[in-house]
Amino acid sequence: MSEALNGFLKTERGRKIERVELIGYSGGGALSVLLADQVKGISKVVTLAGNLDHKAWTESFGYLPLFQSLNPIRDARLGKLPALHIAGADDENIKPEIIKSFVAKHGGELVLLEGVDHNCCWLEYWPELLTRIERLH
Repeated sequence: MSEALNGFLKTERGRKIERVELIGYSGGGALSVLLADQVKGISKVVTLAGNLDHKAWTESFGYLPLFQSLNPIRDARLGKLPALHIAGADDENIKPEIIKSFVAKHGGELVLLEGVDHNCCWLEYWPELLTRIERLH
């Protein structure tokens, strides 16, 4: 994925892009934080209910571990890149503790949304979240 995105950004059309913001939901949040240091020109990273520690996630459900997968909590390299991590307070799939642990280790801003689970009720917060994402520097 990083090769594809870096390749695109080197094309004529890609060079016209002024900034790249990675925004990912659930497993896409994991991809966003893992791609952040592998793609030139990333300006910020935003995760929504991001699976940012698949070891803790598989253990919490009794699933087999993901042996050959990069684990964001261990492998992400965000440095000083602005990052916003949004969790649903009622999310039983990606529990807020997973996201809180990632933020404690890697930094960034944590937003906990009351009354939100993995699927429900994100839409009512979306205007506020877009404003927060835009202001993130």
